[in-house]
Amino acid sequence: MTNRENFHRAIYMEGPEHAPINGGYCRGKYDEVSECKCVGYRMGEDEWGYSHSRAEGDVTTMGIVVEHPLDTPEAIARWEPPVVKGKGRFDRAAGQVRAYKDADLYVYGGTGSFAFERMHYLAGMEALFELMYNDPDIFQAFGDKVTAFNCEVIEEFAKTGVDGVWGGDDWGLQDRLMISPQMWRKYFKPWYTRLFTTAKSFGLSTYMHSCGKNNEIIADLIECGLDVIELHQPNVYGVDWLSKNAGGKICVSTTPDIQTTLPFENTDQILYEVKNLKAKLGAFNGGLMYILYGGPEAINISYENMDIYLDAAIQYGRY
Repeated sequence: MTNRENFHRAIYMEGPEHAPINGGYCRGKYDEVSECKCVGYRMGEDEWGYSHSRAEGDVTTMGIVVEHPLDTPEAIARWEPPVVKGKGRFDRAAGQVRAYKDADLYVYGGTGSFAFERMHYLAGMEALFELMYNDPDIFQAFGDKVTAFNCEVIEEFAKTGVDGVWGGDDWGLQDRLMISPQMWRKYFKPWYTRLFTTAKSFGLSTYMHSCGKNNEIIADLIECGLDVIELHQPNVYGVDWLSKNAGGKICVSTTPDIQTTLPFENTDQILYEVKNLKAKLGAFNGGLMYILYGGPEAINISYENMDIYLDAAIQYGRY
């Protein structure tokens, strides 16, 4: 079985030989062992009008957006997204996709944010939430534009030959969703459905990163057409809960917990979680991939622990 076929079978629960190693956004050693790659497209932050700012001396994190270009509802109503087509944005990606496929790697096209994060980068999170309640028509039109933009991105990625699309929006706090499930379903569920339906119309798999406790919308994301959910905090969800409520319905790209386990010197716990993830989430003729965190030093995870995790994932990930 080729690596690409194994990766596909893990996603769709069709009997892989092992749980894939996912280092799609890693660099160095952990990039080299990844069984998938993620390619991007040419679009600078200057085209969006915002930039990520980092504290002095910070060389490990992506930083945060501190100046938001759409500072009034009127500015949001007037805003139009950057032009996708006819700009050569995907020329480099097409060559990368061919090379990665030749190397027997599963290839994702990275959209960045699917919807929510792009919206609050542009408008500011607090202002965005206020807009959702105070100016719902402007909020709806804003999200429609961001979604339409990413549907065009997905279409262009499909032309490069990628296997799937990879995006993300962090939705969870430590104990609940950032907004009520009802509001999420009113606005965001239709947007994700449109995005994932677009991807599937081109034969692409769908992959979404989302940190925090998102238990309340897992079933909704499955209904939207999500194939793989990436979560770095499985203990926030509860692995048993995930197994009972999502096991066999969606592939989970996950890791020993990056908050409660990987930062600490406890080899036994790391090994236990690697095996438990396989037993609880990967026991559905597939349905699990082990993800490697792209910047472990940024969250106080040692490379020694990463090595322990990787070795265990390779050893215990076989079916």
